[in-house]
Amino acid sequence: MGDEEFEDLISHLVLPGIEKPSQDKKNSIEISEVSVHSVLYALKSSRLNPEEGRNYIKESLQAIRDRVKEINPEFIGHIKLSLKLPDSMIKGSVTSSEETTQGEFITRRNEKLELRLLSVIKKSLKTGHRNKVESTLEEELNESKVAFEKKKRNRTAHLGK
Repeated sequence: MGDEEFEDLISHLVLPGIEKPSQDKKNSIEISEVSVHSVLYALKSSRLNPEEGRNYIKESLQAIRDRVKEINPEFIGHIKLSLKLPDSMIKGSVTSSEETTQGEFITRRNEKLELRLLSVIKKSLKTGHRNKVESTLEEELNESKVAFEKKKRNRTAHLGK
């Protein structure tokens, strides 16, 4: 009792006397109630060296994870950040409300300094998710004294109920 996902499964089973809810015009992604959001920031200058960049990614992901937990305490999904610095790229991700951040450091030359975010979160409110993620990331950029410009917000989609 009280397990929403289990009760949802039971309601979808076809049993005598129980009518299966209509799933007409819905695909599997819509049924899963997934919210997807991405945004790209151009960094006007970066005072971050690779180690500071790695720390920035880790701290930002932890802050975003904690903020998303406020609107979805048991979120499951994927939040990814990639930071392009002049001679390196740092990638990080987190996939649940309890997971610690994972990171990867890649040595490579980049023409553009940028920060890219992608988040895919199950059972998340569209605007709450987007606003929490973006405002947290921008707060972290401001704290790091990194000048930035939001370049592109990809289509945000909330799929599901």
